[in-house]
Amino acid sequence: MPLFLDTHKLGGYSRLELERSIDESSTDEFGVKVHQLLFNENEDVLYCVCEAPSKEAVISHHKKFNCICDKIIEMEYIKTAEILKTEKLQTIGELAARIAHDLRNPLSIIKSALELISIKNPELYKKSLDDFDRINKSMIRIIHQVDNVLDFAKPKQLRLEKTKICKIIENSIVRLNIPDGVNITYPKLDYEIICDEEKLEIMFVILISNAIQAMDGKGRIDIRIFDNGPSIAIEIEDSGPGVPDHLVARIFDPLFTTRQTGTGLGLPSCKIIVEQHGGTINVKTVLGKGTTFIIKLPKL
Repeated sequence: MPLFLDTHKLGGYSRLELERSIDESSTDEFGVKVHQLLFNENEDVLYCVCEAPSKEAVISHHKKFNCICDKIIEMEYIKTAEILKTEKLQTIGELAARIAHDLRNPLSIIKSALELISIKNPELYKKSLDDFDRINKSMIRIIHQVDNVLDFAKPKQLRLEKTKICKIIENSIVRLNIPDGVNITYPKLDYEIICDEEKLEIMFVILISNAIQAMDGKGRIDIRIFDNGPSIAIEIEDSGPGVPDHLVARIFDPLFTTRQTGTGLGLPSCKIIVEQHGGTINVKTVLGKGTTFIIKLPKL
């Protein structure tokens, strides 16, 4: 929709009252979304930056506040903070996808060469088992991070089929290197849902891997499944230190991470996967007592 800059008198409202009336997350009954208010209180003038289907919609919006617009200008080049953020993320995503794609070929060559060395030189492999193991783990970590970037930047279309959720959880755990100090429990009572099995495996791998890192490789992860009729709820609870309150609201933000080796795309990718399935993902955490992710997915 086009953007407009309009001017009018304050109309007897205080600055605080008008600022409280702004809700950038929704539009009103006329299809108008106000992005920003610019005040000139000395001259009793207010400038509004708003998104609307037409000038008439802007006029109708202001009539609700007993305001008559003095001037309305369509400003196609105005970019709000929300639009700038979206464009910035798109640019970063395209660049990251290009870099990640370019990294895949040399990573595959290194991995294949490592396997050939171990096959052709079994004695060397035995003597340097720890070194080979470290290289392999580092390769897996890099590949995992590259996959995270690609999954976030260019989400693939879902391949839906009927699958048992516990089977997906089991396959996810097999894909991980679980430390001896970590105990994972999950129910044996299974439920069938229509989903993309590979996508949900990626989601569980990310969430369980994050939990292991949060607990520093020692603790308990409890996975619970509840039948909610048309949907199922999955809870993944760890016994880690929890997330500080001031960081909770940011954990699904792209590029936000508290780890030096993290991409900041793992949890945002999980959110995209869940929302692609028509579900929701939320988090609750208690500092010093752990974190729980709650995923709700429709069965069909």
